Amino acid sequence: MNNDNMIALGSPPGIEIDMSETHYVKTFAKTSTSTLLEEVNKILANKFNINLALSGGLDSQFSLLMCLKLNKNITAFTYRTSWNGIYLNTDDVYIAELLCKKYNVSHHIIDIDLNNFFNTNQHFKYGEKFFNSSPQLSVHFYFIELLKTKYNIDH
Repeated sequence: MNNDNMIALGSPPGIEIDMSETHYVKTFAKTSTSTLLEEVNKILANKFNINLALSGGLDSQFSLLMCLKLNKNITAFTYRTSWNGIYLNTDDVYIAELLCKKYNVSHHIIDIDLNNFFNTNQHFKYGEKFFNSSPQLSVHFYFIELLKTKYNIDH
């Protein structure tokens, strides 16, 4: 195996990726007697106020529930996309709104006009800045930038 084809992500535990023709991904993990909630609590131990990007999807729902279980003070942020005045991700926004109402979580919705975003070639700006060619990821990076500028969130 040629080391030029290897990519290591993180220090152990981490991930090793072989990019050669026989490609594989190998993950390393430490055995733990702690629960997942206990491990998340270690990570968030010094953080009481949590700013959470809540898409309405399963991953962000899980993150919300973990923070609630740990009694964190959560502010949720969801982006709502539109194209020529028509909202596109209404199901996700609706689920995020319902969750925030159910759990009494402060919730902010940030509107993103995708027609404007793409017609002004902003996706290229974020692609270059964050070394990606995905228009979808560019929207996510734009959302993060909006959180920084509009809500002064730096993490």
